[in-house]
Amino acid sequence: MGNFCYKRRDFSFVLFSVKTAAKSGITYVDVWDGFVDEAGGFLQKGPDFEGQIRQLRSYDGIYFTKPGARKLAHYVEREITRLLAARSAPLALPTEPATPDANAVPGQPAARPLAGPILPLVASSSKMTSLPST
Repeated sequence: MGNFCYKRRDFSFVLFSVKTAAKSGITYVDVWDGFVDEAGGFLQKGPDFEGQIRQLRSYDGIYFTKPGARKLAHYVEREITRLLAARSAPLALPTEPATPDANAVPGQPAARPLAGPILPLVASSSKMTSLPST
């Protein structure tokens, strides 16, 4: 295992990439502070997203362990939740015609509506604060 002493300044190319990504509509999720020590150095063990000290990286320092991957996913989930909340727009719902159907026959069933009730496809994300434990 090597001595990993990368600092944020060593990755100045990231700033260029962030600006380039933003121009393309891509969101950069900064997770650096979650995986370094107080001095900004590489951290192989550290707090997971629940605060427990865990091995966050594999022994080669490249891959994430399961707790490290869950911590990374937590950062990404927060950003996705923030973006979805900021981009939610009112829905344009279909409306029924204001005038009754001229072809309606008395005593026959009414014509079917244009659309049924509008129901959300997902649960509200405002109640979700963290990833579920597995």
